[in-house]
This record gives sequence, C-alpha cells and structure tokens, in this order.
Amino acid sequence: MKIRTATPSLPQKKIFFEIVNSLFETNQLSNNGPLVKKFTNLLKKKFKLKNLILCNNATMGLQIALKVLNSKKVLTTPFTFIATVNAIKWLNLETIYSDISSTSLNLDPKKIDNKLLGKVDTILPVNSFGNNSNFEEFEKFRQKGKKIIYDASHCFGMRYKKKSILNNGDASVVSLHATKIFNTCEGGMIVFRKRKDYTLAKKIIQNGLDHKFPNKSVVGLNSKFSELQAAWGLALLKRFEHIKHKRLNVFKYYKTYLNKNIVIPIINEKENNFSYVPIIIKNETTLKLIVK
Repeated sequence: MKIRTATPSLPQKKIFFEIVNSLFETNQLSNNGPLVKKFTNLLKKKFKLKNLILCNNATMGLQIALKVLNSKKVLTTPFTFIATVNAIKWLNLETIYSDISSTSLNLDPKKIDNKLLGKVDTILPVNSFGNNSNFEEFEKFRQKGKKIIYDASHCFGMRYKKKSILNNGDASVVSLHATKIFNTCEGGMIVFRKRKDYTLAKKIIQNGLDHKFPNKSVVGLNSKFSELQAAWGLALLKRFEHIKHKRLNVFKYYKTYLNKNIVIPIINEKENNFSYVPIIIKNETTLKLIVK
C-alpha cells in the first residue's frame, strides 16, 4: 500500500468550472481582473495580511523583492532549491553563502560572523520544508540595516506565534507552484513590510506602468497573475483546510511508523502546514541504499 506524503492539490471540478464561467462574461483574462482582485482580498482577509501582491511565480517574486529593496550583495543558504540562487544570480547580484542549522536545515544566524555580515546588504534565508527561520536573530540584523527577504516558498497558510509567518522580514515570497500544498498551477505571492515597497512592486509587475500617474512609471516587466490562475486559487482555497488536515494525518502516520533511527526535521509541528515529510538518514551507506 502506498501512502503518499504529497500529491498535487486539486479543487472540486464543479466549483472551479463555475468560477471559470465568469471569464466568458467579463472577457478579461489578465491585467488585474476581478478574479485576481477577489483572490487577493480573500488571501489578505484569511491570513490577516496587508501588502500582498500576486505574481506569475515565486522565482520572479524573489527577483522583484530583491529589485524593490535595491539589493546588491546577498547572503543565502547553500541548502535550497536552485530557484532561490537563480533569482539572485539572474539579477547579477553577488552571492555569498553561510552554513545551516543541522536541526531546522535553515540558514543559521549564529554562524554569520561580523566579517561575513559586513560583505552583504541583504540576507535571504529559506524557511525549509516550512520550518520557520530564527526570526528573532535575523530581526537583529534587520535593525542594524540589513535587508531580510524570506524565501517562504513552502509556507502557504503557516503561522508563527499566532500570526502569519509572512509578517517577518522586509519581504516574504510564497510559491503557488503545482508541487506546493496550495497551488494555482503556477504562481507566487509577495508580502512586503512597507507599503511603499508594495506600491513599487505592483508597478514593476505590470511592466512598470502607472496608468493613473504616467510620469511616475518605472522600468518593469510582465509578471502578472492571470484570471485563470485566480479561478483555480479561489476554487482550491475552499478545500485548503481539508487538504491541510489530510496532510497532517499522513505526517502523523509516518512519524508513528517510521524507524526511530530516521529523523524527520520538522521543528514546529503545531504551526506547520505539513507540505512535506523530509527525512534524515544518519548513515550515508544506508541513505544510498534507500535511494536506490
């Protein structure tokens, strides 16, 4: 018997098609249409967030955040999916690495010494597998003038100390890719601390245009969220709590029945969304055997 830790989350067909039908009435498929606005407002309300903007994917979301915050030299983790580093390098920014925690698998602020800190203006930690970064320690760096952007790709719907996990740092970027617990097939969202950063990002995503004040337009690109993506998201949002509960049960099953020599590096079980069940095998020979 296979008990899968993750499969793509799908909305109910009937609800999805009911929402999609509205596109044939509005005749609007992109350019911040009514479904995108509705989806954005629902996300803000559900997770109590303010400066939230949707974009075409999380990799682009990271690039936009880096651009908005005028980052030049970025310190990040070597333990992440390649998209995190691609976002930095695509902007031709200098990339510096520091070590991770062996328990959370996140960038370890205690291993960032003053010499390393002096080389960068931005720190880009990753909340690996939904494990929260050491927000309090990174906040100390932010208070000293460093920009903090969290790759929160795995963190849809997660909380930290009873508030959205996305309220930390100068910006947090979430992936809405098909492999995530909540998806819009492709997509991403950015949450900014400051309203002015959100306003600039909103322009950049729409080719830099400001239709109300053309003289305030900036150099931008097209990374807009489509009405079709929003329709999928609106339909799936109705099932999110059910999906999360189902993933929790799978997580509990694996935790109960896996050999106790296998470590599951999830550090915040009360507030995780259980998108993943990562495991650590202490013996490399055993690891290779299992992979094979």
